[in-house]
Amino acid sequence: TDDAAEPPLTIERLLQAAEDLAHEGRYAEAEEKYIAVVERDHLNLAAYRGLGALSLKRREYRLAEEAYRYVLKLLKSKKFASLNPDVDLDHLLATAYAELGSVVEAREGMAAAGVHYRKAAALEPSNPRYLDVLLKISILGKDKTLAQATLQQLREADPQNAKLAALQAEVDALPAVDPPSDPPPTPPSSPPVRRRSFPRQ
Repeated sequence: TDDAAEPPLTIERLLQAAEDLAHEGRYAEAEEKYIAVVERDHLNLAAYRGLGALSLKRREYRLAEEAYRYVLKLLKSKKFASLNPDVDLDHLLATAYAELGSVVEAREGMAAAGVHYRKAAALEPSNPRYLDVLLKISILGKDKTLAQATLQQLREADPQNAKLAALQAEVDALPAVDPPSDPPPTPPSSPPVRRRSFPRQ
């Protein structure tokens, strides 16, 4: 009948609705949709990644980092691997590390995000995006050895890259000195304003 209750939205439709709302800038409503997905499927990567992206757009960096770290935890769990034997796990992990890196970069700068971008590039050493970021970090840190190696990888992975000549000039201009050791990670300066409770694995 016309006045019959509508069936609940499927997870796919909830995710699509969340993406549409986020695209329209209706972040609070989008967050509600993503959380509804998580409540029904606590292994849904798309929902956690969506929450991370929303928090990053809202500059809620602690929440964004929390979401992407949970994605990494989920990807490394035996349960996820057993339920998804055919997924490209290295690609998913690299994506998650890069997304986490983007949060740290927005909050603390590119140098602080280097550890996460390095992990992404290690998992996908032919990904031009990760190599480009890693090259910028090595130039910023005046690490000529790493910059030269990364530039060669980028040249092999993306030979048509129009920026190769300019990047080569930047690398050549770096002083030939031993790179400094990586500084320890900077601890959070303050607790998050609010937190989400993600399910235990």
